Amino acid sequence: MLPGGTEPVKNRLPDATLLALLLALPLLFHWRILAPGALDRGSFPSGDFAEQFYAFARFAYNELSHGRVPLWNPYTYAGHPFLADVQSAVFYPPSLLVMLAASALGGFSLLALEWQAVLHFSQAGIFTYLFARDALARMSDVGVTTRVRGAAFLAALVFTFGGYLTSYPSQQLAVLETDVWLPLVLLVLGRTYRARTVGSGAALAAGFVFGIALLAGHPQSALYVGLASAAYALFTARIERVSWRALLVSLGLFGVAALGVSAIQWLPSFEFMRLSSRQSLSYDDYARGFDLLDPLQMLLPGSVSAYSPLYAGIVPLALALMAPALSRHGRRLIAFWIGLAVVALALSFGGNLFFYPLLYLFAPLFALFRQQERAAFLFSFALAMLAGHGALALCAPLPRGLHRRLRAFSGWAFRAVVLTAAFFVLLYFAWMVAELKHDSPFREASERAVWLALMLGGLALLLAFRLRMRWRSARLLALAAVLVGLDLFTVNWQTNFQPLPPEAQVQPPAYLSLIQADASEFRTYNEYRLFGNFGDTFDLADTWGASPLRLAAYEQFHKLPLARVWGLLNVKYVITWRQSLAELGVMSEVIASQKISDKESTYVHRLANVAPRAALVGVVDVVPGQAEAMARLGAPEFDFARQAIVPAPVAVNAPDIRGGVTLLSRTANGSTWQVNASRSALLVLAENDYPGWRALVDGVDAPIACANVIMRAVVVPAGTHRVEFVFDPPVVKLGAAISLFTLAALGAVALWSRRRHAA
Repeated sequence: MLPGGTEPVKNRLPDATLLALLLALPLLFHWRILAPGALDRGSFPSGDFAEQFYAFARFAYNELSHGRVPLWNPYTYAGHPFLADVQSAVFYPPSLLVMLAASALGGFSLLALEWQAVLHFSQAGIFTYLFARDALARMSDVGVTTRVRGAAFLAALVFTFGGYLTSYPSQQLAVLETDVWLPLVLLVLGRTYRARTVGSGAALAAGFVFGIALLAGHPQSALYVGLASAAYALFTARIERVSWRALLVSLGLFGVAALGVSAIQWLPSFEFMRLSSRQSLSYDDYARGFDLLDPLQMLLPGSVSAYSPLYAGIVPLALALMAPALSRHGRRLIAFWIGLAVVALALSFGGNLFFYPLLYLFAPLFALFRQQERAAFLFSFALAMLAGHGALALCAPLPRGLHRRLRAFSGWAFRAVVLTAAFFVLLYFAWMVAELKHDSPFREASERAVWLALMLGGLALLLAFRLRMRWRSARLLALAAVLVGLDLFTVNWQTNFQPLPPEAQVQPPAYLSLIQADASEFRTYNEYRLFGNFGDTFDLADTWGASPLRLAAYEQFHKLPLARVWGLLNVKYVITWRQSLAELGVMSEVIASQKISDKESTYVHRLANVAPRAALVGVVDVVPGQAEAMARLGAPEFDFARQAIVPAPVAVNAPDIRGGVTLLSRTANGSTWQVNASRSALLVLAENDYPGWRALVDGVDAPIACANVIMRAVVVPAGTHRVEFVFDPPVVKLGAAISLFTLAALGAVALWSRRRHAA
């Protein structure tokens, strides 16, 4: 080792080789998704990946390619604050890089987004390897040796290809893209505390990395990353005997840098969350988690559900169990990972275990997010690190006492093989009694028992080689890595795969062609026929969408009768299972249909009466309360073509308005209208009102009124005028200013630190 902990150049080749493998292995794992041949190529299964994340990314790409920041989305929810929707991840750097590359190659596609996901698996492996190598070398007091590299490589395999990352996160891209930054944050943050000193530059650098994770768009996963990072900082600082004051200062710098870098995203998102329907959720909505049977999948993947997020492989699980028993060094770090694994596993059960209720009551941050099983992310990472410790201990010289323990583990492994084989025989006999039916549960159980027996057999051989043949560490770790790779690849590689090419998922159904050919101003209403964000994918303005966050007032608005909703929101086409809309009191013509099954079809109705997107209104009623306003809107006598409801008085009261409204131009972030009114009138736009919208009448700012519970409106004087609506939220400008200032400050600190060390 050279001064400062670096290695001679000749010893860096193993690192380069292992890093190259970790870059390439995810491409092999997902080869059917990335296959160049059309006959072999498949895709991620239909679901959130294509229907939410690709829809969002496609809209963002289209806006950015036209030189516009995607602030507002006109295609969903009658207008939606796109940037403020945290899962849009507009400023996430890897996403921007993929879009830039896709633009150079001809355009953004679902395949490009799949490449983005796959490369994040490479990031997970590389970051985990670098962190594990650093932690194992430092805490084990052995330096960066072949054993340390091999153990770190095995830990990287376990986290990257284990059951968690290859299950939900492959579909829910924001989860994957947030989770993979944890090991890099820990790596940089751990270097903050060395030799009882605090490196402020390292704390700021760790905050910068965490800020990127915050920009990835999944606050719940980011919370787990942040809490795990703080816990690791506390642990490391205590090991290095850093003062509490210095620890708090470093964590403060870490948090300030992270929040500063990501302010452009979290400030608008926080504003949106306060106005969203998320505020109305109860404990039952938040407390969902794993079933208490899910730990069974640590041994038998697929036995409880299609996904097996707790499965880390048989050899890694055994190594994790051996780590505290065999390790001579780094026992405190092993205890840390055990504690993290236990807490994360307990949290992942949600309300099924009386642990989450305590956090819900006394730790407010845990009352903000649903789906508590996502805490299994930390369990998966901690188990991978324990497996790395176990692999390192397995290859190290063992004193007599620990050697006896290793022999005991070997004996237990051979007994487990025999018991599992006997279990398989019983299951196979039961399957024979069931006449070997293909859909028998005994068949699936037999397959899982066979696989468990094979992996336990591999574990037993690994331990036997260690005990009897005295293999060198490199060969033993290579065998362990092969067993782990074979196990995790075999179990998980098709979990998120379907033999359907990606372009097939984003082809519009034939019945949309007539709607897409209509050049007029209108919206559609999708009644459970298409996925929620089809408007983003097919460039159609819809009244609904799919997002974890939506405006609470808009959700309440949809409790009105369907006919009234359609009339108020400029709906022209209804895509529905209903063959007739007469029962709803609506006249329509079926212009297209498609048979779904023998009992079900999809019908496209064109409504006979379509309200305009923008209307001049002379009768304005002041109704302060939302409940009262909703009641008035739903009343049969309410004439939405002539009157409007506002919460505060406006200077309009002229029932005999004459004139017209003409659309001059429209972009996602605004529209321009020409208004001709015989008298002062209220121009009502059938689009969601939201903080940050500005109205300009002949270039002069005019106050916006909220009409009909959710809509934007502005008073227009008599005569002919040009009216512009522009979405220009101050909170985005504030967030951008904070982020730019933070980046400039971090750059200045980095430059100053470099010059200081050079001097």
